[in-house]
Amino acid sequence: MGRMKLAGAAVVAAGWLVARPALGNGAFPDSQAVLTPPDRPGEILLATNFGLITSTDDGRSWTWSCEQDPNGRRNLYQLSAPPGRRLFARDSSGLVFTDDRGCHWTPATGALEGGVISDAFPDPVEASRVLAIAAPRGAGGGAYRLLESFDGGATFPTVRYTAAAGDTLSGVEIARADPATVYLIILRGADLAPALALSTDRGSTWQEHDLSATLGMGSVLLIAIDRDDPRRAFLQVNGPSANVLAVVEDGGTAVSTPLRLESGFMSGFLQTSGGAILVSGLVGAEAVLHRSRDGGRSFASLPAPPTLWGLSERNGTIFGAARIGSPFAITTSTDEGTTWRSFMRYEDVGAIAGCVQDVCEDSCLTQAAVKLWSAQMCMPHASPAGGAAEAPEGAPEAPSDGAADGAAAGDGSTVAPMNVGPRPPGCACSTAAEPAGGWLFLVLVGAGRCRGRRPGARSCGSRDRGCVRGHLPMNRRTS
Repeated sequence: MGRMKLAGAAVVAAGWLVARPALGNGAFPDSQAVLTPPDRPGEILLATNFGLITSTDDGRSWTWSCEQDPNGRRNLYQLSAPPGRRLFARDSSGLVFTDDRGCHWTPATGALEGGVISDAFPDPVEASRVLAIAAPRGAGGGAYRLLESFDGGATFPTVRYTAAAGDTLSGVEIARADPATVYLIILRGADLAPALALSTDRGSTWQEHDLSATLGMGSVLLIAIDRDDPRRAFLQVNGPSANVLAVVEDGGTAVSTPLRLESGFMSGFLQTSGGAILVSGLVGAEAVLHRSRDGGRSFASLPAPPTLWGLSERNGTIFGAARIGSPFAITTSTDEGTTWRSFMRYEDVGAIAGCVQDVCEDSCLTQAAVKLWSAQMCMPHASPAGGAAEAPEGAPEAPSDGAADGAAAGDGSTVAPMNVGPRPPGCACSTAAEPAGGWLFLVLVGAGRCRGRRPGARSCGSRDRGCVRGHLPMNRRTS
């Protein structure tokens, strides 16, 4: 599966702008990625810009743990291989991980301790192996390095690649079909001339291919390696006026550009188990979704899609993390993206995870103040919608109110009814579609806005992927 790095960020109003309280980190509540590990059929993780929302019963009940990063910049959530399924993220302390769904986070130590992380990628097969790019801190901070961990991301003792002076490493990924195959994106010099480095021996040696003649100069980012062909990779090109999907064949010897979003950006990528490829994005203020059924050689636009950040798949169902302004937080499709239905709303979160109740209560009340959920949810042992994940032992299960009414998404699409359980009294979800006079939402535009800047040279916004791979994965790895 893939992930997306977004280039350039701007705040755009949809309809009338109405002042509303923001979160403590200055951002409005928004989803980032949805993770659906296939070996844990009941588990769903929704990464947001205000923490982690988790279900262990296939969406019948949900709990929340707050971000716990005082700077409010945690992003790049990814799961390691089974059986451990360690969850990684990046925040102000560097690379961090949790083994208990966000109750406790541990920072990587050694060479990565306190460093700027340009990218990280857990091996999709070996749970003990993780690769990470350490970016230099400011001018004279040294060179970009690719480091390897053999203890599940706790320490990174081995250097696999050191960039030349003035070069940037913007992304790394390991092939699922052949974990010995590793891809690395290099941006050379002040012009950011893109090159692809390929290793077929786990990073011991590298072959480099110049891509500048085909893709031009500027920010190029790694989205995914083909799930079946380790010699094939997908790239995001952040051009001055468009986002372009590039497909690299034969390890870098051939490059095509089958999809171009003029005045827009790509936000999600998924190569399904059935072979279809989906690319979500935004052009202006309008959501777009493109599908390929020929391996990414051509794409067709799908009508009236929801606004999506990241995509994942489990057992033929596609899960999408919905953008702010949608009437749901997670949406699903069972027909390769042709139609979508609501699966989960923020107001369906029933409790703070018990392990972080004291830590997260104040932040929870902040979310309640912007009508994300009810203040009742923030109290100890609140009963989750559709279940009682954190209720005292023996407490009765909350009754279901049947299927929710179908809702029209803010982009004009229609979402099908879904049984999401009772709504807490007095709760008005801030992601519900609103009439004119409704609310501000964030739209990222201006692909390549950070062109010419170096990752690590400044603190980029949480969605400013043209600088440091700032967040919003197209959902990198869920299996």
